Amino acid sequence: MVATAHQKGRHTATNTVRADATVAAGEVDTFDEELKKLVGMGFERTQAEVALAAADGDPNVAIEILMNQQG
Repeated sequence: MVATAHQKGRHTATNTVRADATVAAGEVDTFDEELKKLVGMGFERTQAEVALAAADGDPNVAIEILMNQQG
């Protein structure tokens, strides 16, 4: 029984990782699109990428972060 419980725990963890990976993959397109917009506004790509990640993909928050860095 201990082995079965351990295996179930591992199986659950694997499913969780897969679910997270699927969500992240779906969000990559949006993240990349928003990143391109920020770079198009004149922000450095690396800084825009960090700001967008810190803003959980919200471009408005990322712009605030980037503007505060410049000021």
